[in-house]
Amino acid sequence: MHNSWFVAPMDLKDLPQEVLFPLVATPDVVVARYIEEYSKRGDVVLDPFAGYGSTIKIAQRMGRQAYGIEIDAERYDYASRNIPVGAQLFHGDARELHLYDIPPIDLCFTGPPFFASERLFNLEGFPSLAQD
Repeated sequence: MHNSWFVAPMDLKDLPQEVLFPLVATPDVVVARYIEEYSKRGDVVLDPFAGYGSTIKIAQRMGRQAYGIEIDAERYDYASRNIPVGAQLFHGDARELHLYDIPPIDLCFTGPPFFASERLFNLEGFPSLAQD
């Protein structure tokens, strides 16, 4: 059995300048480690909470078919400008996964949508789906 939950140190200078809450971002080295361990070239990798697109970029670079869904317009705009050719990013809600043209998924890798939990983060200006 593999341990699939851990916290890794990260270098904040590697994050996009637009990241408002960098401590909830996942370091690239962690994403690559899991993609390598749990998928193979040609597999479909999905990030249902794509954020700034790190998982999509890394998966595509590693020879996987990369897909992502992002609900936040600003994050979607940033990621869609920076994902590689061949990767696909949808602007929408991952709870509506059946609406997107995504083949069977071999690996789903994501950071949880922390902005949806006021219990986890009660930061001023932190986006929350709970307000909708």
